[in-house]
Amino acid sequence: MSVAQADILTDAITQRVTAALSVPTTAPARQWEVKLLSESRGSEPAGLWVQTPKAPQSELEALVAGHTLVEVAFTNGPVKAKFRSVIAKRDKHFWLTERFMFDALLLESVSDLSAVSRQASTRLLVSAGTRVFAQVFRVIPGPQGEKLGPAINAKLWDLGHEDASFIHPFDKTLLAIPEGTPLRIILHFFGGKLALAAKLTFNEIVSTKIVKFGARFDPPLAKLGDDARKSFNEVIATLQRHNEMRANSRR
Repeated sequence: MSVAQADILTDAITQRVTAALSVPTTAPARQWEVKLLSESRGSEPAGLWVQTPKAPQSELEALVAGHTLVEVAFTNGPVKAKFRSVIAKRDKHFWLTERFMFDALLLESVSDLSAVSRQASTRLLVSAGTRVFAQVFRVIPGPQGEKLGPAINAKLWDLGHEDASFIHPFDKTLLAIPEGTPLRIILHFFGGKLALAAKLTFNEIVSTKIVKFGARFDPPLAKLGDDARKSFNEVIATLQRHNEMRANSRR
């Protein structure tokens, strides 16, 4: 593992991000939600501790006893990463700090770490008061040409010159939509609107109630007309001002 890869993993552990732990050798793959807790310590095998997933005891015992090969996938900011590891042992009383104890698994022999940026451009938070919002539709191909499916009940979360992300009430059908699926985004701003073609870049579970997904504009904004680019740039400038005001108010 390179220094850059190690830094990605260390940062995710420091942030204690939530990850998806799966057994890639089973069909279909079993998957659980876990939290990254700590790098291994002292004489422990090189690796990391993760919170033991909520699974039947018989499954957990089999995973530990078999020193099972697992895959761990996580998202930390704009970085989406995954790696493989082996379950070394379980500690039902793992003290993360002097105050916090967890039931935890030690993963060792971290390998095959790969990471990609999901973010094509710097994105700005879309907060209340900006008068900027969006509608999202899935594009459905058909014999008579493309048509728009029902609107996806999503809120525009952030926006950049090349992509955007949205949050949506938890929905398994949304998670099942494959990356690359064509979308149509109708961006509303200051009484105007702009239709943008896009493709799904990721969809992930944020919590038990929220799903987040991203979309990259395709074709890119550079291929839009002058008026459309001017309007979009005005939206970005407005979001920039709001983000700066929010930052200043917190100082």
